[in-house]
Amino acid sequence: MKNILIVEDSKVINNLVKNELDNLNYNCHQAFDFKKAEVFLKKIQYDLIILDLHLPDGEGYELINQVKSLTDTRVVILTGNTEKQLREDLFHHGVLDYIIKDKNLSFAIAEIHKVLKHLESKISDKILLIDDSAFMRKQMSMILTPRNYQVSVAKDATEGLDLLLKEDYNLVILDMELPDMHGSEVLEKIKSNPKYINLPVLIISGTTNADLIRNMYKMGASDFIRKPFIIEEFALKVDIWCDYRKKHLLDLEQKDKLLSQQSKMATMGEMVENIIHQSRQPLSVITAVASGISLEQEYSQLKPETLMKNLDVITQSAMHLSETMGSFRDFFKKEDSKRMFNLSELLEKSFELTSSKFETRNIQIIKCFEDINMYGFDIELLQVFINILNNARDEFEKKDIKDRFIFIDTKNINNNISISIKDNAGGVPKDIIDNIFDSYFTTKEDEEGTGIGLYMSKEIVTKHHNGSISVKNKNFTHKDKVYTGAVFEILIPNTHKNL
Repeated sequence: MKNILIVEDSKVINNLVKNELDNLNYNCHQAFDFKKAEVFLKKIQYDLIILDLHLPDGEGYELINQVKSLTDTRVVILTGNTEKQLREDLFHHGVLDYIIKDKNLSFAIAEIHKVLKHLESKISDKILLIDDSAFMRKQMSMILTPRNYQVSVAKDATEGLDLLLKEDYNLVILDMELPDMHGSEVLEKIKSNPKYINLPVLIISGTTNADLIRNMYKMGASDFIRKPFIIEEFALKVDIWCDYRKKHLLDLEQKDKLLSQQSKMATMGEMVENIIHQSRQPLSVITAVASGISLEQEYSQLKPETLMKNLDVITQSAMHLSETMGSFRDFFKKEDSKRMFNLSELLEKSFELTSSKFETRNIQIIKCFEDINMYGFDIELLQVFINILNNARDEFEKKDIKDRFIFIDTKNINNNISISIKDNAGGVPKDIIDNIFDSYFTTKEDEEGTGIGLYMSKEIVTKHHNGSISVKNKNFTHKDKVYTGAVFEILIPNTHKNL
């Protein structure tokens, strides 16, 4: 619970603010003059001070200086004073916000609540600041850091672009005039990377060239602030664009969750068909053995050793059936955290869940596995393997190929786990190979494919396991014959070695 000190001489306003913030589960103390506030500040560490600028024993700048001499607690001004210069000067003094008291006090309280929610956020928004001026870097950092932003600074474009590759940022603040590169060139480099298409970039410059500003917007800049800037405007725009970025990332996360579920459901029909196929043999064995026991018992020919042997056969068949059902159940269960698992065993499970349609189509799977234990979301990776296997199977269906192979190799290479899945189905057409990981991209008929399987495979490998997945066509030789096919290469960091 946040501790808040309300310093306001009006009992009506002070009580109203306290009641509203109490209802939002904040712990509020009230002071109606600075003398009482001073007593509180010497005894209690507060998270925020809400300060009126006109008190019986203090006024304006004097109050701020007195507060700063007692504590480094962040301050929000709540006042009826609308003087612009005072407002700007107080932002230079480091206040978080300047909120006007008017008839709509509910709006003022909502603004205070917004400030508090931002301050108590467990994860600070990361901002990359690229500016060659040490003064500007320091000034902007001093504005942003008290607002719970995590600021990384770069003095030139090279350093800034290097930092951008190492961290995920919510916002880039970019100066136009840099010693090693113009801001427009930096912006072009940022936006040329698909990863940063939706990353907000706030341009800050002293230029008045309207054509240049317009071109920066067209190149992907989100907003523009002219130097010297008004601190409040700068802080508000940073808040707006960081909130936009968080909402965009949240929307993407929700979309990925939906697509993940759709991807699983898209394979459910095939999985059910495969389970039915795999259930027939153990059920047939159980039925036949049970009938034999019944018949021998009817003619009084059932020996104890025969009974025990047949019961063992029934038990083994039932266990096999149970394991098959368990694999099907595991595929659809929710994964909340990573765990240790054996990669070879996971791949074997993917074969088990897809085997019926591979056997009936005479597709031979050739395995070359290293014994690898890895740390990750095993059910998600199972989905990746099934998607790639089914993709190869579908390609074989389109073509008249007599000898059908899928080669799967796993290796530990330089602290990376390598998984290679190669087929001889002729390869991916050149005009679509760059698009097969796009969402909703499919070459199948409408009723046959959703176009989300390989997209979700890429999301699982890259975002959930910090790995990479790629596809290429390759000519290769097997048993003195030359074949052409697609090779899916998956690389995942072997974090197990660091546990």
